[in-house]
Amino acid sequence: MLRQIRNFRRTGIAAKLYYEGKVAEAVSLIVEKAKAQKKRIQPKAYPDRIWTA
Repeated sequence: MLRQIRNFRRTGIAAKLYYEGKVAEAVSLIVEKAKAQKKRIQPKAYPDRIWTA
């Protein structure tokens, strides 16, 4: 994704929409990774309890 942003060579409204979409895509990837990581981590205080997201 970072290469796509670096190689984008437009200006004006097209650039604004493109970069806005890339920001949304980046946020989505971050949230998705955080959710996946949260599911893998069990709190140590209650090792026998099943935690769901």
